[in-house]
Amino acid sequence: MASSPNKPAMEPIKMQTTKAVSALVKYVNGKKTSNNLFEEDTFVTLIITLRRTPDSGKNKPIRLTIPHSLYNSESGDYQMCLFVKDKDASKLKQRFEATPVTGLTQVIGLQKLRTDYQQYKAKRKLCSSYDLFLCDGSILPMMTKALGKEFFKKKKQPVPVRLEVNNLKKEIGRARDATYMYVGFGTALGIRSARLSFDENQIVENIMAIIEGAGEKVPRKWKNIQAMHIKTPNSVALPIYNKLVADEEEDEEEEKEVKKKETVSKKRKKKDDEKKDEKKEKKKSKKSTKKKSRR
Repeated sequence: MASSPNKPAMEPIKMQTTKAVSALVKYVNGKKTSNNLFEEDTFVTLIITLRRTPDSGKNKPIRLTIPHSLYNSESGDYQMCLFVKDKDASKLKQRFEATPVTGLTQVIGLQKLRTDYQQYKAKRKLCSSYDLFLCDGSILPMMTKALGKEFFKKKKQPVPVRLEVNNLKKEIGRARDATYMYVGFGTALGIRSARLSFDENQIVENIMAIIEGAGEKVPRKWKNIQAMHIKTPNSVALPIYNKLVADEEEDEEEEKEVKKKETVSKKRKKKDDEKKDEKKEKKKSKKSTKKKSRR
């Protein structure tokens, strides 16, 4: 895939990211007490600020590949829940009992989700019971209403998997070992990038992999990225990239040029359509005149 012509040099961003990660780790370590030791394994989030609000938000996640999974695939010290069509639930439970997938501990049918987890408290408990939620890709559009706001506030929206594949274990592994970007209705995108328990190099490698992928997948690509920061839930946001004014002006000039060409193209098309309509009318008029003369 060809990269965007507006893509900035990655090396300065990597250097700034390395400095920011070191500062972030130092800050969190300095704040450690017996009451907040849990933060050692919390997420490091990459915040991407867009120049313009997307035309339309989507609940479908955009998968981004990272070199270091956010979930330890070998130890299985995490729990996953899979939402499926009701007709597939019992069959899949039997399949996973016969060939277990590390970390996958629950399969729930869509109707069961709607009835057993209808109340807010039940949904909140379900949300806090698992680290990662997956769902059959074909029922993803129904998940927003079935799950409610709690899952989206906690950034635990289910990610789609293809249940029809031959190697389902591998498909679930790919979903687990990636991270996800949600393009909503605002200009700030938060992407889980690493854990503070990773070593600093691993954190940097994950962040850089996400930047490379996200830059090509956000609306209008790199020209729409204004700034990037990293943070934890309890830290300040540390900057790793800010678009220069000169770059902004260059992007604006490019946009004006593109719009100008689009306007010219539309006018040209309109004229061509008008000419075609005129020719059709002339042909109709000639045919009509011939018929009258024959009579």
